[in-house]
Amino acid sequence: DAQEFAGQLGLILIVMGMFGSVAFGFILDKTQKF
Repeated sequence: DAQEFAGQLGLILIVMGMFGSVAFGFILDKTQKF
């Protein structure tokens, strides 16, 4: 089902986005380069 696949893809993108922002913030905090 294409609509179900789109929903799962959106959920994955949201989770990856949150994880990416946390990881990026952690890296910035460690390097102190803003």
